[in-house]
Amino acid sequence: MRRLQVMRAVVLPQALRAVTPSLVVQLVSLLKDTSLGYVVAFTELLYRAQVLSAYNRLLVQTFLVVTLVYLVVNGLLSALASRLKRRTTRTAAPIAPATPAQPGAPAVEASRA
Repeated sequence: MRRLQVMRAVVLPQALRAVTPSLVVQLVSLLKDTSLGYVVAFTELLYRAQVLSAYNRLLVQTFLVVTLVYLVVNGLLSALASRLKRRTTRTAAPIAPATPAQPGAPAVEASRA
């Protein structure tokens, strides 16, 4: 395989699988904790709610819906981040311990490699 084919078919999928959880966690952190996420997402959402409530004269209902939208978006992003993190840190299934041979049963030899 050529170098470009190897990168596209082998390296890139593995790299994306390894990096995706970290990127999602950083996105959640950006949205929730930083001032950039606050300014871009929350302020814009509140501005739109203010405009909508001025139009339809339903202040409390509009801001309740905006609060629900904000909580749902953050909750879904957090759930996605934790799911991706669990998926990448998942360990192999535990191997069952060998059971002792039944009395009277013939002993099984290990296969030779």
